[in-house]
Parts: sequence; C-alpha cells; structure tokens
Amino acid sequence: MARKPRIYLPFDSWPAEDQARWQAAVKVGDRFDGSGPGSHLAEATRRNLWISYARFLGFISANRQDLLGLRPDARIDRLIVAEYAAWRRRSCGDAMVAVDLDGLRGALRLI
Repeated sequence: MARKPRIYLPFDSWPAEDQARWQAAVKVGDRFDGSGPGSHLAEATRRNLWISYARFLGFISANRQDLLGLRPDARIDRLIVAEYAAWRRRSCGDAMVAVDLDGLRGALRLI
C-alpha cells in the first residue's frame, strides 16, 4: 500500500515572521545567550510540532491565502480551526486530527 503524500508547507516557504519565531522558539543557547522556550524539547517532539504547524500553513496556503500576511496568532480562530479539522479529516481519522490539533496548539504556544 502506498503512503499518502505529506501535505505541508516547506519551512523556506513559511512567512518570514513564522520562520523567525520558530527559529527563536527552538534556539538552543548557553547560559549567557539564552534559549528559546522549546529548546528543552526532544528533537522528535520539536519535529512533531513543526510538522503540525507546517500542515496548518499548508492548509492556509492552499485554502486561505488571505491569512498568510497576518501574524501567526491573528490568523487562527475557532472557524479556521474547524475548517482545518474538516480538511484534515479528508486524509486521516479523528484520532490523528486530535493529535495534529494538539501539535498545532503546542507549536503556536512556542511561537
């Protein structure tokens, strides 16, 4: 059985502010340079959060490009989350949608 293609926006296609916020959030520094709030997370956890956010940006890019110019916190609301969840349900089950929404929430908290 062939795997379904992954639908997400590659990092270099993210809006500049999102890229900068993500890099700052996962920055690992020393005691003097400071670290981002996600620097303590395991690499696998960071990757899962990144994928969830990249999928959300893929949805925005394909369906709501008008939102890409907004700050990350300004482009999400209950209606957008409902649209995103419905879009994800076309390619996965409810359990995976829930996992993905939790990852999206985690990524948004970091950035």
